[in-house]
Amino acid sequence: MAVGVQHGEPDLMLATLIQIDAYDPVAAATVTLRAASHDHPAVCHLNGQLWWPAIAELPKLRYDFFSGSFDGVIDTPSSNLTLMTEAFPTLPRLALADARLQLWTGEVGAAWAGFTQRFDGIVTGQPRIDELTAAIEFAVDDRWLDTPVLDLYAGTTGIEGEAAQKGTPKPLSLGQPRYAPGVLIDSANNVLQLSSYGTVQGIDTALEKLNRFGAATGNHASLAALVAAAIPPGKWATCNALGLVRHGAPLQGLPSYMLRGDAAGSDGWVRKPGQLIKRLAELRGFVSRVSEASVDALDISRPWNLSIYLAEQVTLRDIIQRIAASVNAVAGVSWMGQLFVVPIAIGAPATTLRSDGTAWPPVGDVAQIAVGQPYWRMAVQAERTWEVHALSDVAFTAELIDRGTYDAGETYREGHIVFSPTTGARYLYVSTTPTAGNAPPNVTYWSLYQAADPGLTAALATLADIANDALLTPGEKPFLIREYAAILNEQSGISSQALAYGITSQRTSYNNAVTTLTSYLGGLTSAVAWNNLTGNTTIVASTFRTRFNDVYSARQALLNKIDEVAGTKASWSLVDSRPTELTDGRITDALNSNGTVKSNMVGSLAVQVGALATRAGTQIGSAVAGSGAFVNVGSAISLTIDQPVSVIIQANGAQNYSGSIPDHEFAVTIDGVKYGMGSSGGAGDYQATCVAGAIVSLSSGSYPVTFIIRMRWRGGGAGILLSDAVMTVDAAKRNN
Repeated sequence: MAVGVQHGEPDLMLATLIQIDAYDPVAAATVTLRAASHDHPAVCHLNGQLWWPAIAELPKLRYDFFSGSFDGVIDTPSSNLTLMTEAFPTLPRLALADARLQLWTGEVGAAWAGFTQRFDGIVTGQPRIDELTAAIEFAVDDRWLDTPVLDLYAGTTGIEGEAAQKGTPKPLSLGQPRYAPGVLIDSANNVLQLSSYGTVQGIDTALEKLNRFGAATGNHASLAALVAAAIPPGKWATCNALGLVRHGAPLQGLPSYMLRGDAAGSDGWVRKPGQLIKRLAELRGFVSRVSEASVDALDISRPWNLSIYLAEQVTLRDIIQRIAASVNAVAGVSWMGQLFVVPIAIGAPATTLRSDGTAWPPVGDVAQIAVGQPYWRMAVQAERTWEVHALSDVAFTAELIDRGTYDAGETYREGHIVFSPTTGARYLYVSTTPTAGNAPPNVTYWSLYQAADPGLTAALATLADIANDALLTPGEKPFLIREYAAILNEQSGISSQALAYGITSQRTSYNNAVTTLTSYLGGLTSAVAWNNLTGNTTIVASTFRTRFNDVYSARQALLNKIDEVAGTKASWSLVDSRPTELTDGRITDALNSNGTVKSNMVGSLAVQVGALATRAGTQIGSAVAGSGAFVNVGSAISLTIDQPVSVIIQANGAQNYSGSIPDHEFAVTIDGVKYGMGSSGGAGDYQATCVAGAIVSLSSGSYPVTFIIRMRWRGGGAGILLSDAVMTVDAAKRNN
């Protein structure tokens, strides 16, 4: 999609106007550049301004919402244009980076009111100037999207948390989060914060080790009132105005809460995706950057309630992308800098593109884009639990122990959890009397702990049916072949994930069960192999069922353990989109074993060899008259180093002559010693400028050491003036 015309299109008299608000560092003032696409009086004098006909190449503005990778990245429009510099003689010296750029279009001859603003953004860098043209790149200013969402605790006690919490993010609850853990901000008074950005709609349930407390004893107006309240042990109270909870006694297990979250925004308690996006922008002061019509339309198209609990820092860009993706929508920034979110839908085609050139618009090129392999299994998550509880975090009348697959010969006690290969479900032993031989789902002894996977239930039923007649028939074998292939295909991924989490016992049992099944199937060869579709294969039904059941139960036990461990720690190797890890020795070269930076790698200079470490400059405050002797001009630059360095010194001056014979010398000095190249002119040698410079290696027998760097100038007489002079010093760690 593009805005603009090319010269030589008389049928489309659409004019384009560009305005850039640049800065002139010489005049220390804002300079407005106005350019037009047409050399026409009706265009060049619009709105009482002079628009120079200096646009050499029009910009094209476009969106690219789909890259083929389904990454959901917020698209930001950008483009470029070319101006003729003859109309703007000061353009080369102007600071255009980050300058505001606006664009309008309208019919030639229309009044200013007939022109429509199409773009409002910034210039992204200094223009490239070549042969009287300036190539300018620009884009919508979307830097606000990279603003962190969460405030940080100051660690000054009270609502700002304890000293150890200084610099950690404050939590935010949006929608209706379930099992949100909160942040303990006052351990002495047992106060936790669930949302830190104003009032919450309500905190409904408090749990400790998943054991529910009764109703809150009350809601208090402030933190002081909440702390002052008399709350008995085993009870709790709230301060909805600040998103706080206080318990009457210290907690002994993992707490979690069910609440109706933030209600402090202009729309009150928000739950729909568009409302959540607007509230997040409002929290950071950017609600004016959000297209309200767009998010309202999103909520009509996707009227689904969402919940978010944030306790780790995230940017607006990242969380908005996640919200949009969760409801199958795409986010973007308009040409006018407004964030919008549009639901993805497949409607009726507006036109047909033909690569053979028989229809408009013409197709310039056709290419087949590579796509990833389709997924054959998908996981769907709903009603997210924000805190995953391990068995040790769950309150029960007895210790919870996973005993694996049910065995009729084993004795089970209260708190034991087993997997039933018959039903595919897991059961909790609830009887206070230990027994053996009472298989689940006998309700006298067992309670359903985890429902069976429908796919696993169907597989068990099919396998049992196959084994009924002690034969594998050609009609039954295709299912068995597919099921065995699925077991092998998923083994590597499950086993690798367990290894990454350090799970050994359950992983070994699972891999052994798969190996045993493979060996067993390899022995089924009478009258033909088990996977040979030309005839029957004899089996022992009980052994057949046991081998598959062993795999399913070991697999389930391992997955349960993975879920348990995943809720207690994160593995760096499993983090997506992590930054590049340095393995070439640079980290050990720069850091001590305790994590501090080595003294020879930091200080006033570079951490990386050859990198620019420090820059300083000085300029004379007023003109200096010649006296025939060398004098120091400008302020001294004091350079302290703690290692050998290379120093680049550059100095430039401007001179005037009046009533004296030209005669001058100009140099740079280090600790009073003149170094490198200097400028000089003998009697009668008029020079309006003077320059001096040097590249010097500095070192010392001991560190730190300080060097004094200065400019020195000599004018032959009082009529010779040094009207201005500037010196810059760049210092870097010396390459070894």
